[in-house]
Amino acid sequence: MAMALQSFGNKKGPIIVGIPGLLGGSEDFRDIVETFGDSYHFLIFDPNSERRELGLGALTAEVMQEIQLDCDADELMQEIKKHTNEPVWMCGISIGGKIIYDFSTKYPHSVRGAVITDVGLGSFSESELYIFVENIVDQINLNQPWPELKKDLRNLVSDDSLRSLIQFQLHYPMQKPPAAWKMGMFHFKSMLNRQSIDDQWETYQKVDGILAENNSTLHVMKATHLSAINEADCEKLKKLKSVKMHVIEDSSHFLQFTHKDILFNTIDHMIKG
Repeated sequence: MAMALQSFGNKKGPIIVGIPGLLGGSEDFRDIVETFGDSYHFLIFDPNSERRELGLGALTAEVMQEIQLDCDADELMQEIKKHTNEPVWMCGISIGGKIIYDFSTKYPHSVRGAVITDVGLGSFSESELYIFVENIVDQINLNQPWPELKKDLRNLVSDDSLRSLIQFQLHYPMQKPPAAWKMGMFHFKSMLNRQSIDDQWETYQKVDGILAENNSTLHVMKATHLSAINEADCEKLKKLKSVKMHVIEDSSHFLQFTHKDILFNTIDHMIKG
């Protein structure tokens, strides 16, 4: 099934290609489109469209072993060319940023600039967010009714957005304990590995100079809590010519919800210069 970009906003304005997170879709950009729809033309990819077309309503372990992000850089380029032959602005939420890094390595002359929320070029499994969630998966007692399980999660996970995400990944197949996970982080990592976009340092460093010469800057927003960018990767990112780091104080990986004004301003300033 071919991928497609959904079109929103002012079709005469500068184009922003939006890549949502793994469990998201065009709804990840709803507030951004509402804010800038009169000024910018948004082309937004839905990473779960094929799953929905196939009637796969839950990201079960079995589904995760088969499904891919389905956002190949070559196909993405083909879709973009249906709208313009000029370089485009981009915005990636979480794992969407990994896809933008991949696109930038293959089509560096087609990226005018990008904003990426809390994901780096290094392996996701080395991040605070991954390690924290992996520990939660090991700690949580699935052999209890939902009210008790929900209470345990509240005690274990203080971040509201992460707790909601984890709760979304739990269900009761028999309508009673034990609960089961819809997906495990190891399936998520294996999916990244299949597409060769987990550790992207080597490929990106080859185009860093090209992007910098083109004045194409990737604005990477890093959370200070539960980040998907570890400190070592953050320091390496700061040394790249084409990357500008923005450390967002008092934020978690889900800063697109809690610090949306900063995200909006970064996008707007990037385009207006």
